[in-house]
Amino acid sequence: EGGRTGAAAAGAAPAAPADFAAHIQEVQRIFLEWAQLFQRVPADSKRRGEALGGAVKLKSAGKRLEKVAAAVPGGGGGGEEEEGADTLCKNGFPEAASLSECQAAWRDGVLGLLEVSFVVDELVTKDDFKDVAAVEEATQRLQLAADLTSALGKLFAAADFDPKASSKPKGESEQGLPPEMLQMLEKCMAEKKGAVMKAPTASDEAEAAKLHAESIFSDVLGEEIWEAVCWRRGIFLSSYISFLVSKKEAEEEADAANTTVEGMTALPGLITDAVMSFDMMLHAQGPIASDGEDPATWQVAADGGHQDETARMLYHGVYSSSHLRGLKHLAELLFWKWKHLGRGKADAELAAVVNRKFVHVVRHIMPGAGWTADVEYERIVEMEGATLETSAFSAGLNDRPAQPSSNFKKALPAQSGRPSKSGGGSRGRGSEGGGDGSDGAAAMPGTSGASCDGAAAAAPAGPAQRKKKGSKGK
Repeated sequence: EGGRTGAAAAGAAPAAPADFAAHIQEVQRIFLEWAQLFQRVPADSKRRGEALGGAVKLKSAGKRLEKVAAAVPGGGGGGEEEEGADTLCKNGFPEAASLSECQAAWRDGVLGLLEVSFVVDELVTKDDFKDVAAVEEATQRLQLAADLTSALGKLFAAADFDPKASSKPKGESEQGLPPEMLQMLEKCMAEKKGAVMKAPTASDEAEAAKLHAESIFSDVLGEEIWEAVCWRRGIFLSSYISFLVSKKEAEEEADAANTTVEGMTALPGLITDAVMSFDMMLHAQGPIASDGEDPATWQVAADGGHQDETARMLYHGVYSSSHLRGLKHLAELLFWKWKHLGRGKADAELAAVVNRKFVHVVRHIMPGAGWTADVEYERIVEMEGATLETSAFSAGLNDRPAQPSSNFKKALPAQSGRPSKSGGGSRGRGSEGGGDGSDGAAAMPGTSGASCDGAAAAAPAGPAQRKKKGSKGK
């Protein structure tokens, strides 16, 4: 059961029966709608079995909600109270058991959605996003999952129960996850073994309130599932944006008529949503220590007082290979935002910082692990020359560690040039090394860290099992 949070003592009103009943009915309706996605899966699809499993999971999750609905006035239970209903609701108000049951059903339903929608989204991608309605539907499905997660979190808060206490029932495994996500999970477990890092605390009440609002998603779904939702939405949007940008650039090079006008008009919103998705994935465990730092202080041999490679990785929020991939996508998206949406100085600064973080991690912390960062380095140099009028962002990035480490060679596999299984991929991957860069580390104008402020107004590559940041110590 969820523990008391003290919200009621602070004056929060308990969840009204009508609100709780309406939420249950809406979720039941959505589960049925999502289960119908299986009808779009081709009969010869290799993932048909996985998609069927997702549809079955959604229907089973809907069944779990029926008992709760029967105990709530207006919940659609026909007025016949089932045995044990008094433990679910008291005088029509949800008890911890009913909220926890809704939470468990919701987690199962979201896992079912990830399974059944994978093939459907893949078909849209392979068709070069020609079906505009299907593109919109695909992006809205996962946004709806986030919205309903937030709604359930508010019901927990109103009832003064902590969803984190029951976000992952005891003994529950992640066997419902798709195969590629399970593989990521296993790798992440190995990568994080014995690694700990204390999360930075909020600097003021406003930041504390923001962090609390962002944490509700991980608290309700569990970090692994919430990261999977963010990754899937981010990678789908990134693939669509990559398609639009590549097509536009090809037309410009060929001096052909621009046929991507409609898509490019939507580009600002698409990039904002994609950036938000990857930023939420990277911050699912809470604030990242290096976000508050001047990037010029990221040194070849140390970060934040840490010299141990694992501690340095965690210091930058790179808890697994999937997080490093997420950082790579985020760096690319922010560069595109600068390049195709006005080339403003603020956009250039943010893009340069995030690209710098990726280059720093790859070249200074885990050299020799098979990852490359030439493309990201070249982006920084391009933005410095075109907009920033300083070399501070690229300063020191060509310096090499005195003793290259192989600790991460197996833990973080090299990024290949092939698109991700989850749909889409980054363009332009280069080989390790790069052109000449200035030495030193001058302070970066108007920047601190690599967090995209405003990108996580609600609280991030396939899910990754790792130690909770709250239990991390230096």
